[in-house]
Amino acid sequence: MPADFNETEPGTDPEIVKRAKQLSEQLQIAPQPREASSEAVAKLESEFDRQVEYFATLQAKLDEARRILQALQNDGALLSSTAASGTA
Repeated sequence: MPADFNETEPGTDPEIVKRAKQLSEQLQIAPQPREASSEAVAKLESEFDRQVEYFATLQAKLDEARRILQALQNDGALLSSTAASGTA
């Protein structure tokens, strides 16, 4: 619900408000699982491993991109100097 929700507004259905309060109370008193779901744990571990792999290879990818960029700039400078001198 939005922070500015007002349950006393005329358009608010009192039965829905009553049911929402009941559900809220049930959630607050319901016992929480002692252990995390093995499926949830596996999913979190998998995502963590994926992020570690991404960041572990990030520097190598950046270095490669810089090398390619430098090579392209060198090729562009060579082409410009060749075109300016009139030789092909």
